[in-house]
Amino acid sequence: MDTQKLELLEARVHKAIEEIDRLRSENSRLKDMAEEMRVITEEKDHKITALEQDSEKVKELSLRSEQLMKERDTVRLKIESFLDKLEKIDII
Repeated sequence: MDTQKLELLEARVHKAIEEIDRLRSENSRLKDMAEEMRVITEEKDHKITALEQDSEKVKELSLRSEQLMKERDTVRLKIESFLDKLEKIDII
């Protein structure tokens, strides 16, 4: 092989080494980004789970509130009825 061919081969080897270094660097950066995305996704999943649990609690509390309002109305009607009966017998 003559000198010119060796120099060309050496230049190609240096380019290949530079490309490999660049790709390794990019690979490392992408791995870091993937890890960051994994952490963010995990945090979001925890938040979603917490919000779903809160939503269930709100539904339960809403149902309980409706039950209590119905009970209150029933008690109010009974008291009104009792007061009407008392008025009829002139106790009040």
